[in-house]
Amino acid sequence: MKFKVISICLVVFFILIYVLNYSNEGWLENKSPEVVIYEKDFPYLNSIERIMNALSKVQYAAIVYPERYKAFPNSIFHKYILNNPKESTFYTVKAKVLHTIMGEPMNSITYGSAGSYVGDNAVFVALCKTENGFYAPDNGYEFPATQEAIKFIEKLTKESIKKSTSPICPN
Repeated sequence: MKFKVISICLVVFFILIYVLNYSNEGWLENKSPEVVIYEKDFPYLNSIERIMNALSKVQYAAIVYPERYKAFPNSIFHKYILNNPKESTFYTVKAKVLHTIMGEPMNSITYGSAGSYVGDNAVFVALCKTENGFYAPDNGYEFPATQEAIKFIEKLTKESIKKSTSPICPN
């Protein structure tokens, strides 16, 4: 009898841990209305230099507006029991593509993000491509897309993008 009670308690315990660890809260909507921003709003952004540097090292780049995101690990177990810090969280972002800079033109894209930028303005993303999709190689490869940066990007040509001898994306 004692063995049955212990066995049942262990089974219930492991089921509870499994549910806590793998519960999925789903996608979170970006409910912020889209706003236009300028370089003066981000004085230390240096967006044009960062754009040229990023474009030389990645396979896909675009100006996007993040519409939804999902945090990983996002389970109750990770959030409250392990108390994962926000900076150790990885995000999957679904975004509307406003302007494709490099790569195949798309209407929307889903990508993995090391940062947590989901705000009220468009974002420049420079992404690596894998067989499973896209990811930002570091949080420095996504940042606010200012109006000055967008105008600069619209004037870019393929010839003006010089490829780096040390790309960040695996081939």
